[in-house]
Amino acid sequence: MPAPRRMNAPRRMDAAPAPPMFPHTITLYNISVETDRDTLNDTVTNHITILKGVLVDASKAVNVRESGLVSADAVDLYIPFD
Repeated sequence: MPAPRRMNAPRRMDAAPAPPMFPHTITLYNISVETDRDTLNDTVTNHITILKGVLVDASKAVNVRESGLVSADAVDLYIPFD
């Protein structure tokens, strides 16, 4: 009986690891304006959040083709949760 053949090539232990599934980092800018009821002065507050390990899928070409708008663009953001 012949020896069984290997179906896949052996994996090198020093090979580069596979790229992560969620390789992107994004920065969210949330600007809120609040009005003080006593003085009627506006206060602008900036909230900056950095999200690491997310997946950003931009689909501008698809939207331009479907809608005909030159400035049409869309982004899908996938945030993994434990």
